[in-house]
Amino acid sequence: MKKLVLLFAAVCPLITLAQDKIITKKGETITAKVLEISTNEVKYKKDDNLKGPTYIAQKAELQAIEYENGAKEIYSTTTAPKSITIERDDYYADGKLLSKKWELEEVLKNDPEAYRLFRKSNVMNTIGKIMVFSSAGLGLATLIVDNNTENFPSGFVYSSLLIGGFIPGVVISLTSSNRFDEAIEVYNHNQQKNITLSPIIGTNSIGVAVKF
Repeated sequence: MKKLVLLFAAVCPLITLAQDKIITKKGETITAKVLEISTNEVKYKKDDNLKGPTYIAQKAELQAIEYENGAKEIYSTTTAPKSITIERDDYYADGKLLSKKWELEEVLKNDPEAYRLFRKSNVMNTIGKIMVFSSAGLGLATLIVDNNTENFPSGFVYSSLLIGGFIPGVVISLTSSNRFDEAIEVYNHNQQKNITLSPIIGTNSIGVAVKF
């Protein structure tokens, strides 16, 4: 009897651990017992209350299910948008509005080349703004000092700030904008399928092979 109790105590933890795991796209892991899987839904009970209510999860909200037998079913099969369009300074991915900049960034991550240009654009834009605003701030400070100090070499200082900071900053900012547009163009170009036509000449026939 004592041996049976010990054996039961050893097996119980294994039974408890052997449960299904439902992983959502938000990164949450639900330890459960999957009851039924339909076209769009997954019905399950929580492992800590198997006699409790049955829960329903939408497949669209799930990333994967790991079953107790080790099998895994993946539902996250989203594909990269085919194109990004710009309308009145708004960005759309396959017609869907990207209202936040991070949403656009997530789309561009699907293409390493486009994403590299996007990040380079952000860095250049930051540097350009720093140079422009720093030069403007120093220019304002110089103007204040100039109004309160005689014989202050304001002309030389203004010229130095203009040539050394403000103008280069504007140029860098404009270049960053071009890099950003280039990132969009590269993404759209790379997402398009390359179609080539190759002639096929047979003994009694002539045809064309379409390669994607």
